Amino acid sequence: MGFVRSGHEAWCSVCSLRATSGSADHRRCHSYRGTGPIRGLILGVAAADASKSNVLLAGVAGLVAGAMSMAAGEHVSVSSQSDTEMADLAREKCELSEGPEFEKAAA
Repeated sequence: MGFVRSGHEAWCSVCSLRATSGSADHRRCHSYRGTGPIRGLILGVAAADASKSNVLLAGVAGLVAGAMSMAAGEHVSVSSQSDTEMADLAREKCELSEGPEFEKAAA
């Protein structure tokens, strides 16, 4: 009782953000992150003797699919974080109603 877990999830989020966008070295390493599959798709379609418009269409479709995938992943991440925070708040309310003296002494 009295242990708040929500700080751990926030700490993990901060660490992952720093790891991907913190220093100049990380930015340089990740400047082309995510473009490899698109380049591979375009080169594969171009190698199949497709027309320029088909190569362009494949590239745009790959970019749109990647953007939608990233958006869905971000939505799941934010929803999960929100659910965790709500569960922590509910746990704290329950602990405060069951043993307010212990909770006040722990603070």
